[in-house]
Amino acid sequence: MVIIGKSSINLQSSNLTVKNFESQCLAPKKSCVIIDSGVFKIAAGYEDGKLPSVAFRSIVAKMKREKSKEAEVLVGEEIPSLEAARAYLKLPFEKNVIVNGDAYETVLMFACNHLGLDSSLPLTNSLVIMEPLCNPPGSREISLEVIFNSMNFSSVTFGVDAAFSYYYHQRGKSLDDALIISLGHTTCHVIPFLGGRMDISHAKRLSIGGYNLAAHLQRVMQLKYPMHSSLFSYARSEELMYDHCYVSTSFLDELRLWMNPEYYKENVKRIEGGQPVQAPPPPGANEALREKRKALGKKLAQMQRRKREQRLAGDATLHVELLSLKESLSQYEDEDEIQMALERHGFTSVQSLTLAIKKLGESVEKESLKLEEAKSATTQDSAASKLLGLPEGESIESWISRLQGEKEELIGRRSSRRQKRAAMAKRRTAAGQERMRIISQLAAKQREKEQDDFGARDEDWDVYKAISTEGGSDSEAENERIAAIDVILTHHGALETQEEIDQSIHFGNERIRIPEILFQPSIAGLDQMGIIELANFVISRYNESIQLRLAENIFITGGLSAFTGLKERVETDLRALRPFKSRINVSVSEDPLFGAWKGAKHWYQKESDPSHFIRKEDYIAGKLLGKPFCASNNI
Repeated sequence: MVIIGKSSINLQSSNLTVKNFESQCLAPKKSCVIIDSGVFKIAAGYEDGKLPSVAFRSIVAKMKREKSKEAEVLVGEEIPSLEAARAYLKLPFEKNVIVNGDAYETVLMFACNHLGLDSSLPLTNSLVIMEPLCNPPGSREISLEVIFNSMNFSSVTFGVDAAFSYYYHQRGKSLDDALIISLGHTTCHVIPFLGGRMDISHAKRLSIGGYNLAAHLQRVMQLKYPMHSSLFSYARSEELMYDHCYVSTSFLDELRLWMNPEYYKENVKRIEGGQPVQAPPPPGANEALREKRKALGKKLAQMQRRKREQRLAGDATLHVELLSLKESLSQYEDEDEIQMALERHGFTSVQSLTLAIKKLGESVEKESLKLEEAKSATTQDSAASKLLGLPEGESIESWISRLQGEKEELIGRRSSRRQKRAAMAKRRTAAGQERMRIISQLAAKQREKEQDDFGARDEDWDVYKAISTEGGSDSEAENERIAAIDVILTHHGALETQEEIDQSIHFGNERIRIPEILFQPSIAGLDQMGIIELANFVISRYNESIQLRLAENIFITGGLSAFTGLKERVETDLRALRPFKSRINVSVSEDPLFGAWKGAKHWYQKESDPSHFIRKEDYIAGKLLGKPFCASNNI
C-alpha cells in the first residue's frame, strides 16, 4: 500500500493504555493515600510521591478461560482486548456515579495491592478520594462501605476532581474566583468557584464526554468504511480521537478548507489497516531490489505456466478418451453391456458421461485462453518496456516520477473532456447553451432559404464539427499510453492496485468534526446545549461584577482538555456571546491526566485538617462528610 509519509497511522495492534503509564508495586507506608477514582481511570499513590504509583482503566472483567478452572478477575490493562471481553466487563460507574459496589471494591483493592497495603488488617492510613460533583448520598454510602468495611482505612475525605485540579493550577497563589469547565469521560460540568469554594447551587452538567465522542467516531468510520468496520473497535477509535483530533477555532471555515484537494492531501491521515508500514530500503538497494523482485516474478510466472500446460495436456487427453468411449458405446447392442462399460469408467449413465465431456471441454477451452493471455501479456510487457524505456542519463526515480506526472496529465485531460460532454448534454449549462446557440443560428439561416442546401459549402462542415465533436472523445492513443505506463509502474512497484485503493482508509475532516460535538451536541444527535452556551448561561446568572471576574478566569480541566486548539476556541466563542470589549482569559490544565491527583496531594500537605475527615465511628453514626473545604461537596 502506498502510504503518505508522516500522515500514516498503523492500527494493526493498537491497545489503549493510560498514556503508557508504568505502574509500580511499592512497600507499605503509613502516609496518606490519594486516589483519583475517575470514570476513565484510577490513579493512586502516597501523598509524598511526585506522581501516582499506579494508574489503570476503571474496568473489571470476570473471565472463565477453561470450564474446569475458576473465573479469573482482570482489572484495567490486564484485560487483553476490550472488544473480546465486552460481555464480561463490569463498570463501577453509571455515567459518573458509583452504582456497582463489587466492581468499585475490586478496582480499589487492585490499587491498594500495588501500594503494598494489606486490606485484611486495620490500616492507619488516611484516604483522600475523588467523587463526582453533587454525589448522591446512596453512592457515597457505597464508597464508605467499601472504604471502611473492605479496605479498613482509618479515615477518609471526599473531594471533587475539578476543584482539586484548579487548586493544583493555582498552587502558590490565592484561589481567585473562577469558572471551572470540567470535560470528563461521560459528563461535562461548568462550576463557578467563588470565595474559595464551589458554588454548587449554580453549577450545571452536560451528559456529554469523551465516551460519546469516541463512540460517535466509531459509528462514523464504520459507516464510511463498512468493509473495515471490524478495524474500528471502540478502544481504537478512542485512541485515534485522543491522538489525532483537534479543536478548530473556526469550524465552518475549516470544513470548507477540507474540500480543497491540496489541503485535504496535506492534512489527511492515512490509516494502515492490514499490514504494518514497512521501513524503506537503503538508498543503494532500490535498483537491486526491483531487479530481484522482477526476476522472482518471472520465475513464478514460468512455474505457473508450466503447471497450467501440464494440467491442460492431462485434461485434453482425458477429453479425447471420453469422446472415444462415447463413440464406442454405439458398438454395443445390449443395454447391459453399455451399462457395464460405463461403470468400468466410473459413470452411471450416458447422460453423466455427456455432462462430464461437456465440462471437461469447457475447462480445456478456458485453460487454453488463459495460456494465450499470459503469452500476450508477456508480449505487451516487452512492447511497453520498449515504448517507455529508461532514457540514458536519467535516474529511475525521476523517470518513474515523470511517468506518474504524464499519466495524471492524460487522465486529467480525459476527465475534463468527459465533463464537458456531460455538460453539453444538459440544457442549462454554459456548454449546452453554446451548442443550442449554434443550432439556432443554423436553423435561422435555413428558414431564410427556400431549400435545404446545408452541407453544400465547406463552411457548413465547420458548423457540423462544432456541434458534433465539441468536447472531444477519448483518444485511443491516450488509452494505450496510459495502459503502457501502468505496466511500467506495476513492474517497479509504483502503481497502487485497486485492492490497495479499496483498503485505503482516510481520517480526514473527522479530526475536527468529533471534538465539535462539545460545542454542537446535535452533530451526535444529542438534544443539549454546547459547552460554550452553558458556560455563558452560568455566568449570566450572577451580577455584573461577578460576571467580569468569572469571565476573566476560566479554567478548563479533564481528559478532553488535552485537545489542541481548545483554549483558543473557548476564548473566540465566549467573546462572541459576551458584551462588547469583555475581557476573556482562558487557561487549560497543564496535566489533564493527573492534575486532580496532584491537587489533592498539595491540599493534604498544606491545608488539610483532621476535621475534614470522617472516621469509621462517624460513618456508623450516620455522618457522610467532614468539615467543608475548597473541593468538598458540602453546600
